[in-house]
Amino acid sequence: MEKPSAVQTVGICLLIGGIFAILTSLGILASTVCLWLPGIFGLVAGILAIVKASRLMGEGAYGSGMPTTPAVMLIVNVINFDMIGLAMGIITLVMSQDPKVRNYLEGVEILD
Repeated sequence: MEKPSAVQTVGICLLIGGIFAILTSLGILASTVCLWLPGIFGLVAGILAIVKASRLMGEGAYGSGMPTTPAVMLIVNVINFDMIGLAMGIITLVMSQDPKVRNYLEGVEILD
């Protein structure tokens, strides 16, 4: 089955959001001497988003599942003042609701 271009876009949004989540969290943790504990959440969210993005952008995207968890974690990472992650998480959720993207990521083949 051919990969829809929106799957690549979702992967790029997750990659950008994951990178900014990690950078924002490292900056906050460094400036607060690790006293801002939600910074650890941002690191985990960033790592999960990057892992999912690399899978979506590679050849193993078919049937890999919806990127709901990393997208929601990027949205919740607004507690670390990560506005770019908020935008990328919302875009990821909206774009992954497209029926072609959803069917591709869930591994459902539609016969025409």
